[in-house]
Amino acid sequence: MSNAFYILLTVVLVIVYPVVQYLVVSKKWKRISFWTYLPFAIAYTVVTFFLVNGSLRTERTMEAVRDYSAVARLDALGNPPGVGIGSDIKVNTKLVGLLANTYQVKGTQIFMNRTADAEEQYRIVVERYPRFPFGHYYLALCLRDRSDESWRQHAERAIEILSMTTTIDGHNTNHDEVLKKIASWLKNIE
Repeated sequence: MSNAFYILLTVVLVIVYPVVQYLVVSKKWKRISFWTYLPFAIAYTVVTFFLVNGSLRTERTMEAVRDYSAVARLDALGNPPGVGIGSDIKVNTKLVGLLANTYQVKGTQIFMNRTADAEEQYRIVVERYPRFPFGHYYLALCLRDRSDESWRQHAERAIEILSMTTTIDGHNTNHDEVLKKIASWLKNIE
């Protein structure tokens, strides 16, 4: 059932029904009817609230899965599972290609470049792949280093996306790590 149906039903049962009772029923019955009805009206309202709230949460989860499931599986460099750094298998997608010259690998660590050229590449990634959270993250890194206040916009957008991708089963752990990192940045400036 839709949320509108539950809300309409609640309005009818909680507001319209008692008004009709009051207009139609005798005075003696009005007192009994009201006090009998009140707990049921309250209980029904509470149940409806939880049904609608749960339904909205379910819709948000379904939206996240629909819109972000492909992105959730990608690592911080745009590689799908089992591919990329540390693997013999490499892919050559447009996203991986855009990020190809924007990082350096030292051991098991990846260091993102924060040069003007890298920043331009991150802007292109954000433009072409707006649902890829790491593009926003990398751009936020560059802008923050330059003390450009617009870094917060990209950090907040990355958090918004990562809060969706981290709810999807099978998401890459890079999403969790970066979400924590950005959240700590924003917490430290408040």
